[in-house]
Amino acid sequence: MRRLPALDPLLIKALDERFPERCPDPEWTDRQVWVETGKRMVVRFLIEELKVQENNILEN
Repeated sequence: MRRLPALDPLLIKALDERFPERCPDPEWTDRQVWVETGKRMVVRFLIEELKVQENNILEN
């Protein structure tokens, strides 16, 4: 898989705050639940990728 460019920790922090972990609202439609889930999945992916990048910097 192709590597991502270096991630900005401030961007990841801002995305984490903008799209926090939360439970679905009972008022949401099924589609809204999946859209919100997808947003959070991207943030989780970026958080993990940032950890990998930071670990690689420390190891080198």
